[in-house]
Amino acid sequence: MAQTPHIPSLVKALWEGSGVAKMEAAQVLGFLASDGIEEQTALLVDAGVLLPMVILLKDGSTDAKLVAASTLGFVADEQRSAQIVSAGALPPLFEMLREASEPTNMRSAQLLVSMQACCRC
Repeated sequence: MAQTPHIPSLVKALWEGSGVAKMEAAQVLGFLASDGIEEQTALLVDAGVLLPMVILLKDGSTDAKLVAASTLGFVADEQRSAQIVSAGALPPLFEMLREASEPTNMRSAQLLVSMQACCRC
């Protein structure tokens, strides 16, 4: 597994950073989640990445919302999809589908389909 000593500081940046810092932290966390290594993904979830990522999905810039949706999609499995839904991800995802550009719609739709397949939400 890749070393991950910076995960707590990246999660802290999601909570406390500027808009740019939040998006950059989300990008790095998404990269870490995208490798598909379960232990790495579990470290991200244990570090508390889900709720601030959902908040970024709600309140971030369009680009930040794309990154948040992608990262949540990499993290989502049956259990985590339920956690993502409980954290409030569905309303902003549906909002992204209604109002955003095609790439944003695609990311939102991909995450919704992934979450539906995992937890029958």
